[in-house]
Amino acid sequence: MRVLLVSVNPERDPFPVIPIGMAYLASSLRFSGHDVRALDILAMDDLEEEILKCINEFSPQIIGFSIRNIDDTKYPDTEFYLPGIKRIVEICSRSSAMLIAGGSGFSILPEEILRYLDIDIGIIGEGEAVFPGLLERIEHGEGYGDLPGITCIEGGRFIKNPPSLIKDIDSVLPAALDLLDNKRYIRQGSMVGVQTKRGCSFSCIYCTYPIIEGNVVRIKDPVKVVDEVEAVVKGYGYEYVYFVDSVFNFPAGHAISICREMIKRRLNIQWTAYFHPRFVSRELIRLLLESGCSGMEFGIESGSDRMLSSLGKNFNADIIRGASSLCRDEGIKFCHYLLIGGPSEDLQTLDETFMLMEETCPTAVLAQIGIRIYPGTMLEKIAREEGYRFDEGLLPPRFYISDQRLIDCCKEYAKAHKNWILQGMTEKVPQEVIKMIRRMGHKGMLWELKGGHDVR
Repeated sequence: MRVLLVSVNPERDPFPVIPIGMAYLASSLRFSGHDVRALDILAMDDLEEEILKCINEFSPQIIGFSIRNIDDTKYPDTEFYLPGIKRIVEICSRSSAMLIAGGSGFSILPEEILRYLDIDIGIIGEGEAVFPGLLERIEHGEGYGDLPGITCIEGGRFIKNPPSLIKDIDSVLPAALDLLDNKRYIRQGSMVGVQTKRGCSFSCIYCTYPIIEGNVVRIKDPVKVVDEVEAVVKGYGYEYVYFVDSVFNFPAGHAISICREMIKRRLNIQWTAYFHPRFVSRELIRLLLESGCSGMEFGIESGSDRMLSSLGKNFNADIIRGASSLCRDEGIKFCHYLLIGGPSEDLQTLDETFMLMEETCPTAVLAQIGIRIYPGTMLEKIAREEGYRFDEGLLPPRFYISDQRLIDCCKEYAKAHKNWILQGMTEKVPQEVIKMIRRMGHKGMLWELKGGHDVR
């Protein structure tokens, strides 16, 4: 079948994020014998003209929309992406193609997005496991209501089948980057994402990774991981890689094996990833540096033991201290990400976070005030118990914040500490912030300013 995949992520500032999830899906569809093309709205100068031109030339039978994010997750200046996505869907609906929605953002709120976009069918979870089988059923005129991961609206009623997860992710083919305008991405300063695992076994109260990818960690053979890294470097010219796992260094031995494989091949790249402070060792840091890691990104969220427990973290402030000390000793740059305003956060816990940041001296601190509430998370349950009302549902961005006074406190603190960056306080990322991050070598922070990882 002729399949057109459309990446609808609209964010260009501070740089466009390569739609790696869509590219992974494209590879699986090609392998199944389908004729696949891709449209990335970030590479378009005239949205309507270029979409219609592609549709007229290619005559797709299926158009799949890769919905990476619903909004930018920033508070209080939040940008809701779905109105712009709806416009793209309306343009595509002028064709005779069947429209199908998917992607990490779609998987979180499938019913609400199907109804908002007026699309009848979507796929939740890992599309590589479902989409080829769905197309086969459609091609042969067979029913597909029994397939895992299928969601649809039938007679006004929403139907959702539990998703299917790929047990052997070594079977996932490398992303079909040849479908994208790589030269344009490189020219605009982008970096390419690579996955080393799927799933997350941790229990952070706000996180959607276990919902999207499952709570069992499935790791990819380190040799295959580095094969993919080598291909994007030598085949496409990328010089910076972001490992898009929820946590790169868990299991720790897996991360060490990947670093050793990259060192063995003498790849001339820079890279970064998200790290867990509990699984940091001197050996790991030395291998990180030797393999080209430009800096470590820690999603610690708080410096207060009370808040770390409240957020469902499995580490405390002492573990953060230890990981930070190792980073300083070994001379690797590192930054801490903070989520401020979660359940039980107050001025005292915020002050504890301030003090720990001063004690650990990270290269940078990227702080977000207010936590996006997603359905199915423990944070949603806590918010409802505390009286939060969601009369319009959770598709329009809703945030948990324990105390509005925290905003002014963080703003004042950030003014006095140049290594602090507050998200969501301005509509666009200030150019001086972008320049500062680039000087530090923390290109991964620019990725995070985009609203998170590009996952299924």
